[in-house]
Amino acid sequence: MKIAGVDVFGYEVRYAHGEYVMSGGRAAATQTGTLVRLRTDDGLHGWGEITPLGATYLPTFTDGVRTALRFLAPHLLGLDPTNISAVSRMMDAVLMGHQYAKSPVDIACWDIRGRAVGLPVAALLGGVLQEDFPLYEAVPLGPPESMAAFVQRRREAGINR
Repeated sequence: MKIAGVDVFGYEVRYAHGEYVMSGGRAAATQTGTLVRLRTDDGLHGWGEITPLGATYLPTFTDGVRTALRFLAPHLLGLDPTNISAVSRMMDAVLMGHQYAKSPVDIACWDIRGRAVGLPVAALLGGVLQEDFPLYEAVPLGPPESMAAFVQRRREAGINR
């Protein structure tokens, strides 16, 4: 099995509650996400995703992700995506650092590996420890009264974390 194609898709995610306010005066109403689809010569495909939280929250940058992926894509062709260590070594050999930009390729390789053996990625990584998990939602910064009201509305919607 060999990687035969790399497709990159972009999308915008809007915050359901309008603007999300963070420390240091940072705020965002949308985030830009990137999906990567690796296609194999066997007809399998795998998906990976990264959505940086802007350019000031973590050391990630959406345009950096996409530029790195365009650079890496030709080097991925012909590699066995189920040999995740070999894919990782190749990416590191041609582009030092930028792990955030390489992460959707890694995820897509795990997805292909799981599809190839008929197992979910969770099983490949050691197994499912619990059937579900509570939904978490961050509270946007603001005056204490508005933050408390936000928490109350989310609790009423069933979100308790």
